[in-house]
Amino acid sequence: MGWPSKQIFLNFDWKIKNRPLLNWKWRATKLPDGAKESDDATNDSACGVYVVVGKYQGHAIKYVWSTTLPVGTVVTRRDGKLKIKVLDSASKGVGKWIEHSVDVTKDYEELFGHKLDKQPSGIALLTDGNAVHKPAGCDYADFAIGN
Repeated sequence: MGWPSKQIFLNFDWKIKNRPLLNWKWRATKLPDGAKESDDATNDSACGVYVVVGKYQGHAIKYVWSTTLPVGTVVTRRDGKLKIKVLDSASKGVGKWIEHSVDVTKDYEELFGHKLDKQPSGIALLTDGNAVHKPAGCDYADFAIGN
């Protein structure tokens, strides 16, 4: 049995200067056993929300609920074009809704070391366990941008 990985992407016109905050809530229902975003062989996440800048050739921040990495961990992947930031970790809170509000402009500048010079293309969601070949589950709700 394969463990396919499919990303859901929403492209929209995001005036980031006026609305730098991204708000949502998620509920991890199953953490992929053995997953660790900092290792190419096990780079899965129960919950993942991407902020995409420049679609296919740009940069992205991926906010995750990690199976193993501690909250606050930042991982760099894809030759520096993807920054992964751990917001929730391990089994604490699994099955419960957790709300998040992130300042995308601030995070982008901290993670990439320069100002965000274009509008985000949109957001994407990815729950995956394909690298570790284990099930993963996450519910997502109440996405909003704000200031």
